[in-house]
Amino acid sequence: MEIDEEVFHYLLEIRRKNNAFVGYLDLPTDETFRIAIDSLIIEKEELFFVQEGLDIRFTGQVNKQNEALEETLSRDGVGYEVKFSRNPQVPRSQTIRHPIPYASEDVYFYNRDSTKLAGTITFPKESDSLTVVVLISGSGAQNRNEEILGHKPFLVLADHLSRQGIAVLRYDDRGCGESAGQFRPATSLDYSYDALAAVQFLKQQRKLPIRKIGLIGHSEGGNIAPVVATMDAAIDFLVLLAAPGTSNYESYLVSLDLILQAYPETYERDYPFFKSVYQDMSTIKDEEILKDSLSAKFQYIASQMDEEEFSVYNGKENYIDSQVAYHTSEWYHYYLQFDVTTYLQDLKIPVLALNGDKDVSVEADFNLNGIEHTLTQAGNENFAVVKLENVNHFFQVSEDDKIESVYFNEETFSKIALAKISDWIAIL
Repeated sequence: MEIDEEVFHYLLEIRRKNNAFVGYLDLPTDETFRIAIDSLIIEKEELFFVQEGLDIRFTGQVNKQNEALEETLSRDGVGYEVKFSRNPQVPRSQTIRHPIPYASEDVYFYNRDSTKLAGTITFPKESDSLTVVVLISGSGAQNRNEEILGHKPFLVLADHLSRQGIAVLRYDDRGCGESAGQFRPATSLDYSYDALAAVQFLKQQRKLPIRKIGLIGHSEGGNIAPVVATMDAAIDFLVLLAAPGTSNYESYLVSLDLILQAYPETYERDYPFFKSVYQDMSTIKDEEILKDSLSAKFQYIASQMDEEEFSVYNGKENYIDSQVAYHTSEWYHYYLQFDVTTYLQDLKIPVLALNGDKDVSVEADFNLNGIEHTLTQAGNENFAVVKLENVNHFFQVSEDDKIESVYFNEETFSKIALAKISDWIAIL
């Protein structure tokens, strides 16, 4: 086999699902993300996987230090010497170094279905009056650090806040990390009850002199936080990070337009198509009716696409089936019918909303204006909305909105954003 010495970056995620292993690939060098692995076998210290659509095959073994998988990966018949390391191969400027000047304890609590959730609480070693926040992650299965593309934004955020005297509870999503249960099927409402369980856990901690409890929700977590605040009057404030400020359907259309503008050659085909898909998802309640409608639509759009567009899905039929299944999933169907304003309008507690102008997933102006409008109409007199310059969806300082830039960025969380969050909480 020919061996190529080209340098590239692939990220491999492996997790358990229904007593089996599943895997996903991110290829930031190729601007390709969240690609499901078709076949994955793990035996002792060896691993084998195949992604048919991209013609990727890997066979390797864990090195003697148990720190990396090393061997040869082939793509399109070309071989590469690769090493999958547990640590990112791009420098990170906000690595947490020990010793830390605050206490850190791993904790466990249970949601209303008795599912065991695992997390970490960090808090000042000496304090007679604590403000504590619960961090709520965005879409997709996330561990307590909200780890993405080699970054740990919730770890950096928790470290900063606890250094400022604020206690922080962050936890693994159900079915992720050390938390039990299954991540899917579940909806934002289910995850709201998980966050509520975290709040109730804090209320039972007699050793911590808790004065105020707040929620910090990122992205979808910004949908969840207002829901939890309407469930429990003990919530004293919210911080919404890149959070939708209107119905998710309306917010999605703004983002859809921005994202597809980067592909002018297919914009006129794709924007009206996906707008109609999202409209169905937001208005059709019955799952079978929705499935029938979207099946016909994806059959049609597939007939308008080039064969190379199906490569990552390993064929047209797989593309159609996977898209219909994804867009009719319980989580996604619920998400497109959710409107956060119905919860924001009931809140009179302090709210801080932050977003970056490089965010195309949750566009800053549209969503911040939505939050401001709803809270103003509701008579909430204690809120602030802040747009940060040159900050992306994950709160990194960035020159662009590209997802591949997240991986190659050495910064994990904007220092300006960190300061605004802690300074605002400090004056409550």
